[in-house]
Amino acid sequence: MTPIAPKLIRKFGAKNVCVFSGIFAGCAYLATFLIGISGDFLVDWGVGNTIVKMVVITICLTICGLPNQLMNVAGAVLQGDVYDYSEWKTGARNEALVQTVQNYFGKAANSVIQLLSGVVISAVGYVARKDEFGNIVAESNHNVLLGFWAVFCLLPAIARFLYGVTLMFFNVTGKTKEQMLKDLEIRRHEKIKAMEERKAETIQENVSNKSES
Repeated sequence: MTPIAPKLIRKFGAKNVCVFSGIFAGCAYLATFLIGISGDFLVDWGVGNTIVKMVVITICLTICGLPNQLMNVAGAVLQGDVYDYSEWKTGARNEALVQTVQNYFGKAANSVIQLLSGVVISAVGYVARKDEFGNIVAESNHNVLLGFWAVFCLLPAIARFLYGVTLMFFNVTGKTKEQMLKDLEIRRHEKIKAMEERKAETIQENVSNKSES
């Protein structure tokens, strides 16, 4: 997917690519969950059937993962727009601050997902069982396995849906982005001009001081 990401971004825009990727991935994970329920992936009927299930799940997860690189590439483009937007609004460009805030919310999101995973596992009544040798025994309770399957599929589906939906409100696009880039170009040109004038004045002052001495 990575080689075609730039083409899609140029044609549809980074925002639309991210929105589509998030919603597509959410639908794919939800479909995987429903396929697992309807196909009864939680029950093993033999080696042959297990192989079929693994093939189906592998195909489903491959489809679920297709948008990942699209989101990574398009997300990096949108991140650059965020840097420009912060400079446009505040007058100062601060990539470090924006990156720090992004990392914070990323860690917060991971913590919420881990918390929800623990809540679901506790809610379905999972208790690790061991045999007489102390080895963990594979879980066979259908309700517990269903809870595991929900954590495996539904939580990523919710996260992807939220990713796509929230980016619908990303407003640094269209005329707003065009005006932002024009204003930034003017400001940067004026800043460079002022720096060059200041540098020329400094050189002139040094030359004058040497002459006087």
